[in-house]
Amino acid sequence: MRLICASNQDLTELISKKQFRADLYYRLNVIPIYIPPLRERRDDIPYLLHFFLSRYNKKHGTKKTISREAMEFLLAYPWPGNVREVANVIERLVVITHGDYILPTNLPREIFEKTGRDILEDGLSLKEQVEKMEITIIRKAIEKFGSARKAAPHLGLDSTTLTRKLKNNRERA
Repeated sequence: MRLICASNQDLTELISKKQFRADLYYRLNVIPIYIPPLRERRDDIPYLLHFFLSRYNKKHGTKKTISREAMEFLLAYPWPGNVREVANVIERLVVITHGDYILPTNLPREIFEKTGRDILEDGLSLKEQVEKMEITIIRKAIEKFGSARKAAPHLGLDSTTLTRKLKNNRERA
């Protein structure tokens, strides 16, 4: 019989402090495996995000995608809860996000607090920031569905309204 154990503590250090039994350590330490935390393997994060997004899209019968802006926040986050936290956050986003795009506004507050980034742009009013986010969503929908006419029903808009919003945005830029 084999027993698989895990610890987030340095057991040899605990033995030296007399906080862990040495005989138990040597019984358990037959095949040691060290798995570094996500903060030491940042390159794994995009793969994990896509893996769990695919898994939970299938589980919940959705087709969510993560916007480029939201992905930037997720990649900058340190993931102190490691892989389990990645899985939980992605499942939460798949379940609670309305529409097919996961945007920065859908992300949990702790991601903004620990990345040191802010979703708000200085110097823009709330209306301007909402319009900017709206244009991002519209462009992604057009990219996904191939045209403004095909994207409009998925966004709950008339195609003329959608093209007017895009035109107004171009005129302001």
